[in-house]
Amino acid sequence: MIKKMLKFSLGNKFAIFLMVLLVILGGLYSSFKMKLELLPDVETPMITVQTTMPGATPETTKTEISDKIDEQIRSMADVKNVSAQSIQNASIVSVEYREGTDLDSAENKLKKRTR
Repeated sequence: MIKKMLKFSLGNKFAIFLMVLLVILGGLYSSFKMKLELLPDVETPMITVQTTMPGATPETTKTEISDKIDEQIRSMADVKNVSAQSIQNASIVSVEYREGTDLDSAENKLKKRTR
């Protein structure tokens, strides 16, 4: 098979030249038509739940708020990752969803789940 290709290539230099020229022209055409951005817009589908508990220590907000919300959220559909941060008087839980998730319906489900 390789011998046949080599024999054809050596016998038909003009055909090979045309094929190479077509590949080069196709590449040039594609490179000018292709959109290329240095920093494309990439949005991570994410919702943040912030709760306050005045007078609470970080440990209290973790056990009373963050852990409970985290547990309820992890079982939801399309949830990719959950991270919780407990600070003095407050809890911040970030929920990252899979690409293509409708954030409006996800937010409604999240509100129902965490009430």
